Amino acid sequence: MKLSKMKSFILKVIILIMLILNFPINSDATYSDYNANNWDVFKSRSKEQIGAQFSKAINAGDTYRNWDANTYYKKRPSLTNPYSEGELKDDTLKAMTAMTNYYRWLEGVSPIKLATGSSELQAGAVTRKWQFAHNISITNKPSDMSDEFWYKGANVYHNILALGYSPRGAITGWLDEGYNLRNSSWDTIGHRTALLSSSVSELKFGYAGSIAIGLITGSDNVTDLPYTAFPVPGYMPNNILYSQTSAWHIELNSDIIKIKDSSKVKVVVTNLKTNESYECTSQNGKLSGYYILTFVQPDAETKKYYSSGEKFKVEVTGLTEIATDKDITLTYTTEFFDVSNYATTTRAVEVKMEGGWESIRLGPQNATTDRLKKIGKILPMTVKVETEAGRIATVKIKGEWKLDEANACWTAMVDKSSFPSFLTDPDGLLNSIKINYKVGNSYVNRYFQTSNSQPSIGENINFRMWTYMLGTDIYEVYQINNRNEVKQRFKENRDTVKEEYGWYMFNLNSVKATDAGTYIGIYYANNSFDTEAYIAGMVDLDVKSVPFVDVKRSDWFYNAVEYVYTNNIIKGYNTTTFAPNDQLTRGMMVTILHRMEGSPAVSGNTKFSDVQNSKYYYYNAVKWASDKGIVTGYDNGKFGPDDNITREQLAVILCKYAKYKGKNTTQTNDLRAFSDRSKVSKYALAQMKWAVGSGVITGNKDKTLKPQGNATRAEVSAMLEKYCKKIGR
Repeated sequence: MKLSKMKSFILKVIILIMLILNFPINSDATYSDYNANNWDVFKSRSKEQIGAQFSKAINAGDTYRNWDANTYYKKRPSLTNPYSEGELKDDTLKAMTAMTNYYRWLEGVSPIKLATGSSELQAGAVTRKWQFAHNISITNKPSDMSDEFWYKGANVYHNILALGYSPRGAITGWLDEGYNLRNSSWDTIGHRTALLSSSVSELKFGYAGSIAIGLITGSDNVTDLPYTAFPVPGYMPNNILYSQTSAWHIELNSDIIKIKDSSKVKVVVTNLKTNESYECTSQNGKLSGYYILTFVQPDAETKKYYSSGEKFKVEVTGLTEIATDKDITLTYTTEFFDVSNYATTTRAVEVKMEGGWESIRLGPQNATTDRLKKIGKILPMTVKVETEAGRIATVKIKGEWKLDEANACWTAMVDKSSFPSFLTDPDGLLNSIKINYKVGNSYVNRYFQTSNSQPSIGENINFRMWTYMLGTDIYEVYQINNRNEVKQRFKENRDTVKEEYGWYMFNLNSVKATDAGTYIGIYYANNSFDTEAYIAGMVDLDVKSVPFVDVKRSDWFYNAVEYVYTNNIIKGYNTTTFAPNDQLTRGMMVTILHRMEGSPAVSGNTKFSDVQNSKYYYYNAVKWASDKGIVTGYDNGKFGPDDNITREQLAVILCKYAKYKGKNTTQTNDLRAFSDRSKVSKYALAQMKWAVGSGVITGNKDKTLKPQGNATRAEVSAMLEKYCKKIGR
């Protein structure tokens, strides 16, 4: 037999023997390749598979609903006397187990058995309402709680503890720990490894009053992986680890890898987008632990979770392979992605505002019905809805927020036609949503002020806000104008807002008439931990929209003068004088109408003997009005531009102007209500009836029209305002 055939025969015999002995043939069996991305458990894993496993986990527990405490318990715990530990439903334990096993599947280790509950852990969750710590003192015990119950809960042996999560949410919360990039400080990694360690096989859980507690009760699992890592090699969901607080870790298999000298262990993390690297060693304080190596997480594109598409390479040196006593290097890459895009569940589970808040705190001054209704007007017209898969949908409010003082909240309907395809509401969570409010003396109105509550047009003012709550991120100022319309005037964050002596400043330069109204200051933390927004206060801004010293807000003609001035119909004599009681001349009146038309050009001479000089301010206006049939002049061929205009002349001119504009002039009134109706000239009678019938002229308080009386600038302003609003400009 030739040598080559002999080799082939021997190889076939070896393979046959291995098959007979059921010996596993696996190219990775010796794990001589310490690049975890090449291992079967990770290299064939897709985003779709991870999404499917995630969906399976969040749908576990038929009756369990995240954030609905009514679905958690067989017997609800009592946090008041008589105190009771309560009992979790089996479905709640299934949900917690399923989420734990989802993360263990990600890491490539064996699942735990179905978790169980215990009376002791339940009592431990209850007692930790009064002191959130692993070890708690009898001094914190409520006076009406028995020592027996306190010691039962306080002394319970446990491994993991969490506050502020749902039962299933606590599983994810326990993964977020290790290192805080903000203050460069280490935290425990024990909670995470209690859930994910390859040896853990059984767990117990307890839950009461948003406190979760857990205990490892079995460590019988084994793994043939040389190491496990979190974040995991390959694709990693980005909705798990906070990029500012979650250290990364590697757990070494002590049967395969050893550390001869911990001072030589080095972890290098490289951002594969930027090619920036950094080292973690015990010497530089960025690496801790022995067989569970915990190292500082890389900076991320966001300050919350890692962004989808961020990719990092991890290399670990200073390790030895036990079988060969050779130095080895561990290496793998992790790519973050949004698992919610691959999850199949669409159930709505939570509603929040854009900034993460759910309720509003305010002071007693702002708790009146009128002010609560105004606050309701600044509430967002869209809300964020989170699905069970963690996907976020923005949906619209249908109609307006309605005040419900009996229940201290505002309620609204959601426009279900605005739902994206990945959102459903089988539980009716969105049939009616609400924002609660809480009234407290700490949040009084003085925390929002203005430098001038009655500014004039063109003046510069500022608003200033003091935030009673610490840790504020977002500062907003809303205006509700005199027409009840809402506008956001300022939105700043802690990096952009101007601060002076502890007050946050918002400058309103060159005040306009439209700036009048009620201003509301609101601030919030813009995170998922503080669920309240805060009303700093309300300020009423009364803009004096005319610059004239002889026009006061208390004058009966103020609104009319404001209207004609801001609409460029009648100007002042100068920047400070309007002269409201001066008589208005016929020349002035046609000049006003000419200006309302945009001052169209004219040509040729007028037909009036007293209007022949084109340098007169009223020349073009008289020529235009005459050409359009708006004015005809006197029988003597003169116009009388300097004559004071009478009220009946004004009615005639306005009626002819309305006809020229194509307006309806059929409105009429028989004038019987006015005692001096007989004094209306025959030529002006029809036009005066129109003016009264259309509401342009309303008469005097003494039931007179005074048709022959001269019209003052204030009276003409009032008539023109009514004309523009009732007839149309």
